[in-house]
Amino acid sequence: MTPEELRVLADPAEAAMVHSVGGAPAVIGTVIHGDQRGRELGFPTANLALASDDRIEDGVWAADVYVGNVRHIAAASIGRRPTFYAAGGVRLLEPFLLDFDGDLYGRTIVVHLRERIRPQRRFASAVALIQQMRRDVEDVRRWAQTARSRPLRARAALPAGAASRSPQRHGARDAQRRRLIEAAVQQELAAGAVISHERIAAVSGVPVGYLRWLLPSIDDLRAVAREVTVPYPR
Repeated sequence: MTPEELRVLADPAEAAMVHSVGGAPAVIGTVIHGDQRGRELGFPTANLALASDDRIEDGVWAADVYVGNVRHIAAASIGRRPTFYAAGGVRLLEPFLLDFDGDLYGRTIVVHLRERIRPQRRFASAVALIQQMRRDVEDVRRWAQTARSRPLRARAALPAGAASRSPQRHGARDAQRRRLIEAAVQQELAAGAVISHERIAAVSGVPVGYLRWLLPSIDDLRAVAREVTVPYPR
């Protein structure tokens, strides 16, 4: 996925939650707290709530997960966790990022579902599930080594209107948003306000998802004010 495609996906004003990138589903969302099942099983996941009508096929997928513009390989489970909750569980997208150690709660991430490894199923015990999850991770590692450049074997249906959007026309608007962000940060710092993504988004009018993607940390936001001086538009 190119930086331009990521930038378009990070703009909630332009795109729905589910998109098509290269013919495969891509989901953008904020990582939420779950019931810690994955962590207890030894596979901590970055949980995203899914709409009931997204039409993505349940199962375990090989995926690329983008945190900012950094890509990670992941084994991503989609479903209601039938081993623990039968049919009554909340439907989640749960990517386990391979070889990743960090806190993603509250971060906006993009999960690009590349290939479906197996269907969702209920296991007789947590031990049996753990054994299968280990096999899933190894399957994803093999996929990452040998199959990422090949056409996808399994693709999910997408909702109408969720076709991939061209990023070609966004350069001028990105520059304008950058100026608005810079001016808003300078204004708030001068006023002694507490800097946060939500506050800068409210002052500048830039979508908070886009802002978090462009400048992930508070230090990144503060650094903007040192780069250039732009009068805030009235």
